[in-house]
Amino acid sequence: EPHSGAPKCELVIAPFHHELAGNYQYAVVECGSTSFQLKYAVSESVEQQINTLKASEKHESKLTSKFALLEAVSVNYDLIPGVYEGGLKIWEGSCDLLDYLSTSGLNLDGAHVLELGCGAGLPGILTVLQGASHVTFQDYNPGVIHLFTIPNLLANISKQTQLSSTVKFFSGDWSDLSTFMNPDDDPKLKYDVVLTSETIYCIDSQPKLLDLIKRSVKLNTGKALVSAKSHYFGVGGSMEMFKTLVRKDGFFKCSSCKNITNCSIPREVILLEQH
Repeated sequence: EPHSGAPKCELVIAPFHHELAGNYQYAVVECGSTSFQLKYAVSESVEQQINTLKASEKHESKLTSKFALLEAVSVNYDLIPGVYEGGLKIWEGSCDLLDYLSTSGLNLDGAHVLELGCGAGLPGILTVLQGASHVTFQDYNPGVIHLFTIPNLLANISKQTQLSSTVKFFSGDWSDLSTFMNPDDDPKLKYDVVLTSETIYCIDSQPKLLDLIKRSVKLNTGKALVSAKSHYFGVGGSMEMFKTLVRKDGFFKCSSCKNITNCSIPREVILLEQH
């Protein structure tokens, strides 16, 4: 995840109107055992939008990271280390988190929610629809926010429905994010729930992720939901490694919410609550 040459943290400002969503084709993902569905932009549509921006030099560096996002979509890369961190895919862990949020009975009405490493942003979008009052989306690449997260949010909000949540978007390195988003450590700017899925794959990033979660949650009451595979071949991270890190740190207690075992690589959703 973060690295020495990572993009600086920034508040992502982008066109926020329903006409933007009309530039994409969408597929749907089921949320839990209910018939509720969320839309997300298919990769071909995202690639088309990136190609359009590629022709505009003024957007080259900021949105496409020197076309790394285009390369990732074109050849179906999961990662380009230090450049692209997988934000243009719908990962299994994100779907697991959707299932949990839609069936657990967790009350998000009026909640402040942060989704880290959001990519498509589907869990965060679901919390918007479930009544969260403030939802913040963060991804490593600003281009992912512009070209994937925001169109997905707009596609799931009716033109006739006024957005009742305050929504913000940030990009950049986890190491600097809490200082950038909340420089004065204002308790009013902290979160009831932090969501993250498929973000523990890099061993070096796990302490940074845990530290960011700790800095972001409301004292005593704030919690986090972390969804991931049991292990990640080739990059070294694992859920057990992250849970061990959480236990040794001592700030949170860790419990299992959901286990998915009928697959080649088991997956899990865990809940982090303060002692």
